[in-house]
Amino acid sequence: MNIGFVARTCMNFGVEELYIVNPKASLEEARRYSAKAVGLLEKSVIVNTLDEALEGGDIIVATSAKGYSEGDYVRQAVPVREFVEKMVTGKEKIVLLFGRESTGLTREEIKKAQVLVTIPANPVYPVLNLSHAVAIILYELWVKLSNIQCNVPPPAPPNKINEIITLFDELVKKLRLHETKAERIHHIIRSILYRSRLSEYEARLLVYLLRKTLRGLESIEDSLYGESRD
Repeated sequence: MNIGFVARTCMNFGVEELYIVNPKASLEEARRYSAKAVGLLEKSVIVNTLDEALEGGDIIVATSAKGYSEGDYVRQAVPVREFVEKMVTGKEKIVLLFGRESTGLTREEIKKAQVLVTIPANPVYPVLNLSHAVAIILYELWVKLSNIQCNVPPPAPPNKINEIITLFDELVKKLRLHETKAERIHHIIRSILYRSRLSEYEARLLVYLLRKTLRGLESIEDSLYGESRD
């Protein structure tokens, strides 16, 4: 039933691609609830694994009612409206990742995303029905994409953001931190960078700074240890 409502919502807001990962039920019942979106439902792509559904996305956005947990580097969510206002330009391909109606997304599934968003709601019971959550997030995107601002600096492309993350990873590796700590830093840096909506110019400067820092550290290592450091 929810899949049918989700298909209707996708059509309401101009979404043309719907991926369903390893469905446990037939789509026959969903057709009854999809109304005029039955065509979209019929051309939805059924895949066996989440990785198949995420291929080709510039920004992968996971969703969760539990957006924040103190000390949990995975659950550091941003409100959906803030995400849309800061990061969406209309030039990137956004993949929205929604979980199961009963249990949502697992931690491992959330970790596949660059951004975690949440819909602010009554903390006593913040869990929304799946199709309602889809509708709210697609509405926010629709409003933004219908009113794209022109007088803003071009955003950093995802490949440049990923380059910054890779350079941070190299820096962390040189610090020889414990693997668990390094993983936490990786996810936090990635989350910060994707939430901050860096401009292309800002990203270039960060790449320059990180490269200079890494070269400086290598130079210091060479002067201290010479060839013996390997």
